[in-house]
Amino acid sequence: MFIISVRSKTVRVAAAVLLCAAFVTIGGVYFVSHRASQPAMAAVGPDIPAETEDERLAFLTAQGLSVDKAKRTVRELVIPESFDETWTRYNALQQSQGFDLLPFRGKRVKVWSYPLLDEETRCANLMVCGGKLIAGDVADAAIDGKMEGIKRVGS
Repeated sequence: MFIISVRSKTVRVAAAVLLCAAFVTIGGVYFVSHRASQPAMAAVGPDIPAETEDERLAFLTAQGLSVDKAKRTVRELVIPESFDETWTRYNALQQSQGFDLLPFRGKRVKVWSYPLLDEETRCANLMVCGGKLIAGDVADAAIDGKMEGIKRVGS
């Protein structure tokens, strides 16, 4: 038969150490899971500010586009959790420009549309989330119109 004696001070110190370890573990798990659920803007694509009208217009001008800012429209949409064929093709276009919409699935975004001055049927579209540009395209409004990436090669 074995007898172990423990002083109450030792029990209190051990309990304090275990409690601190538990808090550190819980805090670490929360931090990691919380960070994983938020899209990391810099990791998803170019860090292009697009919160203000001036920032959006500066980006469009840098791409060589002349737009009619008086006729611009804005709408909100939620990027779907799962992509159908159309969203998959659209994301492939965005990935070719350095963007990626996958981390933004289920997120509410704003789409700013600016008609092009030199081509009445075409429109520049900027998708913005958290004040950063996450996608962009130039689309033709015609039924058989085409859509292309908004970024010039090398920009």
